[in-house]
Amino acid sequence: MTTQFQADLRGTLPETGIAFRAFWPFDALRMHDDACLILIPHGSRNEEWLAPFRKLADDLRAELGPEAVYLCFMEIAQPCLMDVARQVMQTRVRKCRLLPLFLARGSHVEQDIPAQAAAAKAAFPELAFELLEPIGLHPEFLELLRRVIAGL
Repeated sequence: MTTQFQADLRGTLPETGIAFRAFWPFDALRMHDDACLILIPHGSRNEEWLAPFRKLADDLRAELGPEAVYLCFMEIAQPCLMDVARQVMQTRVRKCRLLPLFLARGSHVEQDIPAQAAAAKAAFPELAFELLEPIGLHPEFLELLRRVIAGL
């Protein structure tokens, strides 16, 4: 069951010009012809750590379309957000929704990802970036996590 509501607060991150939503936009994963979703986990040098994220992105692309979902890593692994922005520029998509695959907000979500998005926006002014809340703040994710932990 998918829940939808209007985000309670939208705005622009200071010094970056990157749009954000302060609460989870439950409708954010509905794909639009002019928008894509960019999944952003942390990154690692360990290929086994990277594999589940690559599989998730591949599975979502198979379901939603090759231009609907991209994967980049916040640091250490490739591709980075700038590389993905370059790929997106080769398509008709001009709006990028950035979904941090983090459990909570922290400096990566509040500072590093917005800075990377601002750099990509400067390089590709035709692209619009919207930073979504980290996946870990989604109530359904938290409920799933609770059920998995309770079942251990």
